[in-house]
Amino acid sequence: MTAPAGGLIHPKLATIISATLRPKPHADALQGDPAHAPADRHRVPETGNVVHEEHDVCRFGGNRGAMSAYGYADGRGSERWGVIDPVPYQDHSPHLHRQLRHNHGALHVPPDLLGPRRVVQRSPVATRCGADDGGEAEVSTRIQQILFAASSRLTDTFPVLGARLLDATVPAVWGNGPMSAFCARRSQGIARRMRAFRRFLIISDIHIGDAVVVQPALAAVRDFFPDATIDYAINRAVAPLIEGSPDATRVLPIFDGGALPCPADVAALRSVVETGRYDLCVSFCAFIAQADIAGPGQPFVNFVAHHGAAILCNEKDANRINHFSFEGYRFVREVLGAVAAPVRVECFPGARTTYSDAAIEGAARFAAAAGLSPNTPVVMYNPDTASRFTLMPFDAQVELVQEIAARAPRATAILLGAGHTAAGIGERLLAALPTAVQGAVRIVPRSMSLDVYAALIDFADVFVSGDTGPLHLAAARRYARSGRHQFRNRTAVLSFFGATPPRMSGYASLRPGYLPANQDAPSFCYQAASPCRNITCLNKLFKTCATPRCFAHVEVDGLAAAAAAHLHSLRFSAAPEVEQREQADG
Repeated sequence: MTAPAGGLIHPKLATIISATLRPKPHADALQGDPAHAPADRHRVPETGNVVHEEHDVCRFGGNRGAMSAYGYADGRGSERWGVIDPVPYQDHSPHLHRQLRHNHGALHVPPDLLGPRRVVQRSPVATRCGADDGGEAEVSTRIQQILFAASSRLTDTFPVLGARLLDATVPAVWGNGPMSAFCARRSQGIARRMRAFRRFLIISDIHIGDAVVVQPALAAVRDFFPDATIDYAINRAVAPLIEGSPDATRVLPIFDGGALPCPADVAALRSVVETGRYDLCVSFCAFIAQADIAGPGQPFVNFVAHHGAAILCNEKDANRINHFSFEGYRFVREVLGAVAAPVRVECFPGARTTYSDAAIEGAARFAAAAGLSPNTPVVMYNPDTASRFTLMPFDAQVELVQEIAARAPRATAILLGAGHTAAGIGERLLAALPTAVQGAVRIVPRSMSLDVYAALIDFADVFVSGDTGPLHLAAARRYARSGRHQFRNRTAVLSFFGATPPRMSGYASLRPGYLPANQDAPSFCYQAASPCRNITCLNKLFKTCATPRCFAHVEVDGLAAAAAAHLHSLRFSAAPEVEQREQADG
């Protein structure tokens, strides 16, 4: 089995099916001018505009924390400074660990836990993609297009029979036990080629949500090598929320945010790998093959090619957690377990996000302008997703918002996202609501920055979203980088799914086989009824269904009831004046 093929959206099923195919990057992607390798093998390479570093590790009991000053050039001749907040390594959300059957004992950390930490602005070579640099990388997607167009045509013609046929054949061929075991042996064999255990590169997939959910893989490396250098390559837009991670030595904002990597993305990664002299690269990106960014002698494992079969196998066991974040953590531990013994017990930490004071204060200003107070029940609703196969139909969303407003406590405020992919969907939803409901709705503008938007989620008692990046931002535990602010982390997460399997990327605290959100509040996951849903629906990029039936039936009443029940359970004790008004009205 070779390196993975490119051209897949988040779930990456086509890589598993066509693992012998390689993406061909645009020629310009290989014409970068990489910097010279550092003379000191253990020194962090200068691939970005870093201007300062300090040693960073402090200790909190047995847990690893970080307190590091950092600075980087902002591209305008000045420097920006910040302080990574001192936070323990392990999060202690009871909802997160309820279903995880691991030893949650004290973490053993060797005493020599000092190392350099840097937060890097984007690499100079990672310029924005456009007409001047050839647009998106020319990945080899022809076979994937044929396979998924054929599966779409099959279910268009025979919705029920076609779905059953695909579910019976695809997992049997690509998700069986022998295939899973073969892939595991191969990744462990690659790990045995490592000659040192000092430098690691973790490459996230290219989207915002991927950068959030892949973070536990960094913690898995720290489970074995607490003093290692771990660089983390991610989407640029989400970098302000990942900076400050206690497990990342450097955050590398590489990916530009397109549907596929552009030539500059590939060139930037190649430069990082060439100068970084990594002992192991772990990629969660299905779009870029090893040969595009590294030589054959570089130890390089890929989550999709080497663990995708295991994920398909896990789907057959409804009681087994099969979330990409959880499986990414397990994958890295299994790979490193072939060459070393862990120094701390297996304990899945969950995803986290870290915020600047400016982002926190920006969210607070918006909340104040919207009239929110500690006694205001708040629902934050994200109506947008990145794919038509995960976007709930407009009429169903109108009904859902209306039902939530009708069932929730009377004083409930609804923060409604304006939309990005489906631009203006928030305003259209607002216009479609009854006049009596519109007064409780506030539009969250599209112009709001991602870090302010994510910080605003903490004001919500319930966050409602489909399968998209903001869902993972809501589920992640929130920290202030400076330590001067305290987040509530009590947002209940309610997600609805269409095409994609909810166990792989959704959150539910009370259902077996689901990962709970990393919040001190319950999480709920709903999948709409669909006659033709099947395993190939994992791929949202190359599906060509003429008529999407992913949300053929939506149980609006059940979704609204779940949100309202949580609000009522909170607000009767927290806002007695609201309860008294409702009792008087009743």
